[in-house]
Amino acid sequence: MAKKVSAGVTKSTGTESKMAMKKKKKTFAERAADIASGRRKPLRQRQGHK
Repeated sequence: MAKKVSAGVTKSTGTESKMAMKKKKKTFAERAADIASGRRKPLRQRQGHK
C-alpha cells in the first residue's frame, strides 16, 4: 500500500493523486490508512445520518 501512495505523489504536489483517489473507490484498508495519516476524517461520524 505504501508503495502505491508514494508512486502517485512523487511527481505532483498531490493534486493529481487526490483527483485519482476521488474517482476510485477506496478499500477499507486504504481509508483506514488515510485516516491514520490524518488525511481525512473517519466516515463513521456521519454514518448515523444515513
